[in-house]
Amino acid sequence: TFGRVLECWDREAREYVAIKVVRSIRKYRDAAMVEIDVLNRLTKNDITGL
Repeated sequence: TFGRVLECWDREAREYVAIKVVRSIRKYRDAAMVEIDVLNRLTKNDITGL
C-alpha cells in the first residue's frame, strides 16, 4: 500500500521504528490490514529471528 513512513522513537523498546500512515479510505485500510497480516506471518515464520 502507499502511505507515508515516519521514523519514530519507541520509548519502551528504546529504539527507532518505522510507522506507516495510510489514508483513512476503506480500500487503503483494507490493503493495509492485508499487509499487516503478511508481515505478521513472515515474522512468525522467520527462522533467523531477525
